[in-house]
Amino acid sequence: MFSRQPPRYVLADDPDEGDAIITGIFIKKLTGRGDSERCLIVCPGNLLTYKWISTMSLLFNRDPQALFEHE
Repeated sequence: MFSRQPPRYVLADDPDEGDAIITGIFIKKLTGRGDSERCLIVCPGNLLTYKWISTMSLLFNRDPQALFEHE
């Protein structure tokens, strides 16, 4: 039963400057191996959200969307 389930990962860390880059590398490795087609990233809803979006777009050729933003 479990062998047919797609792998799932949780990466949790305190927010800082390098998290978007580390997460982008992790996602790139998973998608390169075919282990992941989609990903959910949860981060604080301040300016950090926009920093994550721009980092994922520029460095990793991803098109992330901010689904919910609480102010």
